[in-house]
Amino acid sequence: MIFDTHAHLAWCVDAPTTDTASLSQSLPAQAYLAVSTTLEDSVQTLDLTQTVSNAQPAIGVHPWFIQSDPGLVDDVIKRLNDLLQSRPEAAIGEIGLDKSIVDHQPLSAQLTWFEQQLGLAVKYDRPVSLHCFKAWNEMLRLFKSSEFSGVRGVMHGFSGGAEMAKQFVDEGFLIGVGPTYLKPNARRYHQMVEAIGIDDLVIESDAQPEPVDPNCTEQLATVSELVRVLAQRLSMSESRIQAQLWQNSRRIFDEGV
Repeated sequence: MIFDTHAHLAWCVDAPTTDTASLSQSLPAQAYLAVSTTLEDSVQTLDLTQTVSNAQPAIGVHPWFIQSDPGLVDDVIKRLNDLLQSRPEAAIGEIGLDKSIVDHQPLSAQLTWFEQQLGLAVKYDRPVSLHCFKAWNEMLRLFKSSEFSGVRGVMHGFSGGAEMAKQFVDEGFLIGVGPTYLKPNARRYHQMVEAIGIDDLVIESDAQPEPVDPNCTEQLATVSELVRVLAQRLSMSESRIQAQLWQNSRRIFDEGV
């Protein structure tokens, strides 16, 4: 059993032309967290996961897509609140902080959106899928605070190194292992994953349409290769790796699939 904890399924599936009711049988993993990046994307993800039985929705606004208008965040948070209230199986994500975009989305604005969405995670006790690029200290400070110390979830696409990853694990987060792990020259990433160990890892395809893979078929299939390579590098059987990754994933995302 394989759980892909981060896939942009609503981008990958052309819902009007796809038999979504039978899609779950053709997908390579047995369970998915279908993540969102905007409010519109969140609604599409919720619609998709009503018919794709093995996909759990995650809704939220990614830092790349936030707006600086302070009035807009209140409106979006209210809408997300209503959606979470109506869909008790929904997680929250992909949300976070990204220092690569501070020239057009200042960190102060990102923090406003991020904290408001974390507030929803606390209010509804929902897990989160987190995007973080070079804002690890700022994010850690939030999770060490009394306000957000109970938030749980997955650090998606983590690139902060082993010591930083361990600090997030100490705060109750799992580390998502994605396609970067399959690159032979990604030694720092390999070291980070292997330093964390199988008990605190999950796997993710981060599937999203590309010109050479518009339906995400090849990307979605990388989860099987991730299991194989993890088993090889951690000197464990594939069946044991699969079982532990599944258990880890269900420990965080325990509703809806």
